[in-house]
Amino acid sequence: EMGILGRGGIVAALCLVASSALLAEATSDFEFAKFFHGKWSVEIRTATTGGTKSADVQLASYHMKMQDGAESLKGIYFENATDASGASSEIRNQLRVRVDLTSPTTGAFLQAKAHMNVLEGEDSEKDLKWKTLFEFDFTAYASGVKVSTGEWHGRSKGIYQFTVASPTSWILTVVPTHAAEGEEVAIQTISAHRAEKQSLFEKHGTTALVFMIFMAFKVAQIYIKHRGGQRRTAAAAAQADKVARGAGKAPAPKAVKAE
Repeated sequence: EMGILGRGGIVAALCLVASSALLAEATSDFEFAKFFHGKWSVEIRTATTGGTKSADVQLASYHMKMQDGAESLKGIYFENATDASGASSEIRNQLRVRVDLTSPTTGAFLQAKAHMNVLEGEDSEKDLKWKTLFEFDFTAYASGVKVSTGEWHGRSKGIYQFTVASPTSWILTVVPTHAAEGEEVAIQTISAHRAEKQSLFEKHGTTALVFMIFMAFKVAQIYIKHRGGQRRTAAAAAQADKVARGAGKAPAPKAVKAE
């Protein structure tokens, strides 16, 4: 027996699960706190409006943790100094980082200069002078990326664009808006990817889920075909046995017990 669902029911159920997963992915709300939580490996590159590209690539890291559920983030930022061989020798430009959210997609990104090694302990909150680096308001595009654009309040004032390219990567581009006449503008591109290893589902999201559903569907097809073959074989054997019995002698009548 196929059970309550039947072959068509199993196929329909698997298709429904797959379509529901895709719909959930398409309509799910992006939450910056959950996205930015974790460790990020960062590369900082600089180019000018004249087309000059710096050969130097600054390596850095963000280590962020969610606070109060998903209402805020706190963490650290530091840059890796390298020696002549290119090996990391120390960390510099150590900062405390805070993200205050007013909604899952809006908020402010703040930083403060650290007074002690960020990898060894916490600064007293009263010693930190927080400064808003930028405020964000992410918009989801049809391509799947999330983008926020606004004013940059760093050392060089300008505009920024923060693009969430995938669940494991982002790009922040900063363009200064003030430069002396004839001076080239230095455009900074900060790109990052997750430093931690992720599970298959964390890395590929719904794609991994749909693939697993597809494989389950194929296994179900094989099972259904196998069970159908078994039933047909059993039915054929029973029919052959019935025919063979019909071609033989009739069974002897039962003995009648004497009164």
